[in-house]
Amino acid sequence: MNYGIPHSASTVITRPMRYSRRLSAKSIRCFYVVLVTIVVGAFCFQPGVAAVLAPLLLPLAIVDFVVLMVLSFSRRTAGLNTLLLYLFAALEGALLGPLLAMYNAAMPGLPMEAALLTLSILAG
Repeated sequence: MNYGIPHSASTVITRPMRYSRRLSAKSIRCFYVVLVTIVVGAFCFQPGVAAVLAPLLLPLAIVDFVVLMVLSFSRRTAGLNTLLLYLFAALEGALLGPLLAMYNAAMPGLPMEAALLTLSILAG
């Protein structure tokens, strides 16, 4: 089905694929945000740290929400938005770590099973 156009090597695009620097910078930034969340969450998942942070879950959630609101209004400020983004990621990890520790204490192995199922679904 060439629709009357003769096939030749000149009709095929042969130039190399170019990646946008902006896109790769955003991907790296997203990777680091997820990495900060995972590292802080893993630290706060430890039984001693989770026991200290468990009574502070509501204040952590409120501070996390406030940081998110300030972040949404400061998107155009170059240095502040990056700082607030990493602060938000760290607060999310500090919030999710003790929650996962409580679920793990109630039902051992549930957070790990959920993480493995999520990764297996994402992997295809």
